[in-house]
Amino acid sequence: MKMKMMEIMFTIIIIFGFFVVGKSEIYIVTIEGEPVVSYRGGVSGFEATAVESDETLDVTSDSVSSYSHHLELKHDSLLETLFDQGTYKKLYSYKHLINGFAVDISDEQAETLRRANGVKSVDKDWKVRRLTTHTPQFLGLPTGVWPTGGGFDRAGEDIVIGFVDSGVFPHHPSFGNYNTGPYGPIPKYRGKCEVDSDTKKSFCNGKIVGAQHFAEAAIAAGAFNPSVDYASPMDGDGHGSHTAAIAAGNNGIPVRVHGYEFGKASGMAPRARIAVYKALYRLFGGFVADVVAAIEQAVHDGVDILNLSVGPNSPATTRTTFLNPFDATLLSAVKAGVFVAQAAGNGGPFAKSLVSYSPWIVSVAAAVDDRRYKNHLTLGNGKILAGIGLSPATSLNQKYTLVAANDVVLDSSVTKFSPTDCQRPEVLNKNMIKGNILLCGYSFNFVIGTASVKKVAKTAKKLGAVGFVLAVEDVSPGTKFDPVPMGIPGILITDVSKSMVLIDYYKASTLRDWTGRVKSFKAKGSIGNGLEPILHKSAPIVALFSARGPNIKDYSFRDADLLKPDILAPGSLIWASWSPNGTDEANYIGENFAMISGTSMAAPHISGIAALIKQKHPHWSPAAIKSALMTTSNKLDRAEKPILAEQYSGSETVTFVSATPFDYGSGHVNPRAALDPGLVFNAGYEDYLGFLCTTPGIDYHELLNYTHHPCNYTLGHPYNLNSPSITVSHLVRSQTITRTVTNVDETETYTITAKMAPAIAIETSPPSMTLRAGASHKFTVTLTVRSLTKSYSFGEVLLKGNRGHKVRIPVVAMGYRRMDAKQVNEDEDVEFAAVLTSPLSLDSDSGSDYRAPNLLQRVFSLLKNVRPGSDLTRFTLPAIFNIPKSQLQCYGESVYCVNDDILSRCANGGTPLERFTSVVAWSISNVRPFLFGVSHHPPVSALHAVDEKDNIEMMMCQYAIPKFQGTCIETRVLGKRQLKLLKKDETYVMNSPNLVIKFLPVPDVEWLGNVTIKCQETGLEAHLSYKGSSFLGRKGNYRAIRGKIMSLQNMKTLYEINGYWDRTVAIKDISNGKTTVIYRAKDAISALKTPIVKDPKGLWASESAVTWSKVNEAILNKKWDRANDAKISIEEKEREMVRNRKLQGNPWVPKHFVLSGCKETGDWDWEVKPRNLKVPPAPIVVPL
Repeated sequence: MKMKMMEIMFTIIIIFGFFVVGKSEIYIVTIEGEPVVSYRGGVSGFEATAVESDETLDVTSDSVSSYSHHLELKHDSLLETLFDQGTYKKLYSYKHLINGFAVDISDEQAETLRRANGVKSVDKDWKVRRLTTHTPQFLGLPTGVWPTGGGFDRAGEDIVIGFVDSGVFPHHPSFGNYNTGPYGPIPKYRGKCEVDSDTKKSFCNGKIVGAQHFAEAAIAAGAFNPSVDYASPMDGDGHGSHTAAIAAGNNGIPVRVHGYEFGKASGMAPRARIAVYKALYRLFGGFVADVVAAIEQAVHDGVDILNLSVGPNSPATTRTTFLNPFDATLLSAVKAGVFVAQAAGNGGPFAKSLVSYSPWIVSVAAAVDDRRYKNHLTLGNGKILAGIGLSPATSLNQKYTLVAANDVVLDSSVTKFSPTDCQRPEVLNKNMIKGNILLCGYSFNFVIGTASVKKVAKTAKKLGAVGFVLAVEDVSPGTKFDPVPMGIPGILITDVSKSMVLIDYYKASTLRDWTGRVKSFKAKGSIGNGLEPILHKSAPIVALFSARGPNIKDYSFRDADLLKPDILAPGSLIWASWSPNGTDEANYIGENFAMISGTSMAAPHISGIAALIKQKHPHWSPAAIKSALMTTSNKLDRAEKPILAEQYSGSETVTFVSATPFDYGSGHVNPRAALDPGLVFNAGYEDYLGFLCTTPGIDYHELLNYTHHPCNYTLGHPYNLNSPSITVSHLVRSQTITRTVTNVDETETYTITAKMAPAIAIETSPPSMTLRAGASHKFTVTLTVRSLTKSYSFGEVLLKGNRGHKVRIPVVAMGYRRMDAKQVNEDEDVEFAAVLTSPLSLDSDSGSDYRAPNLLQRVFSLLKNVRPGSDLTRFTLPAIFNIPKSQLQCYGESVYCVNDDILSRCANGGTPLERFTSVVAWSISNVRPFLFGVSHHPPVSALHAVDEKDNIEMMMCQYAIPKFQGTCIETRVLGKRQLKLLKKDETYVMNSPNLVIKFLPVPDVEWLGNVTIKCQETGLEAHLSYKGSSFLGRKGNYRAIRGKIMSLQNMKTLYEINGYWDRTVAIKDISNGKTTVIYRAKDAISALKTPIVKDPKGLWASESAVTWSKVNEAILNKKWDRANDAKISIEEKEREMVRNRKLQGNPWVPKHFVLSGCKETGDWDWEVKPRNLKVPPAPIVVPL
């Protein structure tokens, strides 16, 4: 069959603009005029309020109060002028750090605001998410740091740490004001204290000096439930109490859970004050509008340190990572002298998974410290199986009978519940369990959070068991096992092979009758003591979940000339305060302490240590504190070996690799050394502006919107920012970088040395320098490309003082060859080359050869903090998630890559019913197995094809809306297909099923949903239902199709349809019961031939296989960085085209189709018509 086809080019941004008309949304708006922190005068009647870099803002002054009021009146006046009262709701006025407001308006009103005079930016709000007994000792605080400041009872005195988090449980002993010296007033702090509506008592007590909550955006979005989320600073989650206690919790607080004391807890700065700014909530996380309001209030109130264990849920609407309302607000906070620590993110161990990007923020990675908890199960046959569980042991020298939950199920419950996960004691036989060890299975319910180890312990205790064993039989990618405190003996066997040993032993030892019922339980076992930790020298280790660099400068994932993360701190299995109301961790509901993991736990370690530095050096800038932390950090572990990092191996198991600065930044924090760094690398507001101005690709107008300052390009390159690290992401030939150090101690002479991986040469100048107290001195670092490795090289510069100080900064660079004119021309010559791969077919599993390594873990890393139901349309994905063909190619191949000539049968069938059943078969042939991955996808794809031989015309207009559903991504494929049999004057209209990419319990791809095929001329209609496997993977209906063909004239069913789309589909004639096979997948979509380029000169630049050729070629060769760069290049060209069209006022018009859309039932209904009914000869064909 000869086919001709034409495809629409890629259009990404414009079509988005049509979606969601009239719906109320929250927007963050900035307007002309400087905020308080940077206003230098010029408005009649208002004095200047600007502060110099790192200077504290005096919000009590008349000039600040007057100018703040002036800005708020401007906000109100603008809204009142543009909109009728009642059609909008202003949520916040931002006056101190940025000049703007948050407002709840429709999309149309947002467009009106964008066009209004004086408006600089309008950004749709986006969500944010929540991103210690032993760690003070591990970090050396009690012996090496606290004594220098007067002991633990003075550590952090009069320093205020602000926490933008989920609130605080004020009644916890970690935040009490008893058993401590009296807390005096802090005149510099002006924060408010809300009153508990239940107790009528203030949330403040001297230790807690401020407590406020921010929820206007959450309320406006309809996400806030006051009965669950608490309309107060009360912590309904647990996360906020945990982070506050790590940084500044009282010293010596006994950690008691289930009657056992796991040690005594202390914050890093136990005498520091706590200021609470609640902007995160237990069910939905938070909104940037609320978080920005909380940050602005914290700076207004006078906090010294700001802890942010929070990060964006998705990319902002700005192009660059450094410019958005969130980071711009933090820039102004740093200008006002506030040190900011932010969690780096929990998207590890994959590259570019950070959620903290900017140089004015300290981005903190998470480490596993030296404390590990282990346990063991001893079987009756003498075998010992390792596991985890913070539990007491069973009685010494005694073994107990093992009883599996599925063998003691009460008959009435077996069909209602899944009893093996031991969550419901009422479904199990107590008489058979009492006095024995209950054996349970780790089901999928534990992964999704509907089951917990704590409930297993409760079940076992209620049924009288002496203990329990939880066996993991199958590990899903992304599953994390942490030890959980238990009130009775219990153990989790996490190694699948060891679980199999246990199960095999149990089966061999258990006697059953012919029906499978147990006659006698003979398996025995005992559980060890898991309460005592084991201390390891191989610590710290970079935690598996900790987000990795390199840092990115935009949401196309292009590398930035700035190292992130900045520093490593303990963040794995951290004991600290918990809120009994907290629901963030199912295993700690109702508890006062919890042991949890995350970079959220690492950030407050740095905040607390920064408070100690601020206490000793009250006049140091945020940049100086950051420098002291970074330049004194450690690259070696306790055994004096290079720090390791947890990473996935090729077999998707966890292994250890040598860590790099992309894992730990400058290294693991060393608090004692940070108090006395010798030299610091200082930077201020103007330096950060220089960094922004010299970052390639940054939008100057966007920069002006947020900073209100014209660009200063004297920095030359962003890598010349005076930061305590050096990163050159694109090193060509040789570059010289400048740094300036300031001596914060006595006169000292420093020698400067450097070392680097062989691919990059490194030189420093001068070789030595002497600095007096308070003096500054410049030095240069020259990097030269020696060889091209297509990977980063790592090194360091070391400044060693004659008085003992050691100042170390990491150096990171990747070498490139400069392209000459000849190479550019050679690239242009191959610009129109197409890369074609085999069609999606029954044989598509072989395509897993070019799948990215650890793809499932990467999917979980990307989506694990996305709420189920979230629309992924705007998610920017790196190329590792792509298959080597575009969405348009997939659509086209479904039409012309078919072995069985079904379309000829459609055109040449003798009766309407014959033709209709052939059309049904053809529609099924369009459904193909998809590789696990996604394809390059424009929002709307259109296709027009003709078959001149059989006089067939085909038109398709389809667009996809992917949504994350927790265990899968479900993509609704909207739009329709039309098949016209021109000789018969018949038109068949049909829709498509939905594509579901499942992650758990096993990875799979399915087509699900209902399809209708209708022919108005013949009065026939078919209804197809695509079925999937059950939730836990049982495949009775796997890839099944059920349906019917009916007459529209009398609404009678003529045929029943039954089969499987990847095997055979048959129809059954209702009138006589005769069954006929209409579709055989093996004949139609197996062993398909790969398309070829027949006419290279006929290829257009917009041909899909040409546009994505470099991306596809890189994916096929597993060159993931190259694939990502090529993908970014395409997307940047598209964005540039959109910007140019917008600036020129030229609306986008498709070249080959007339596109129109209307909105019905909440979705867009797009229509396309070809501009030219004649399709030119196709340059790409399927070989005969």
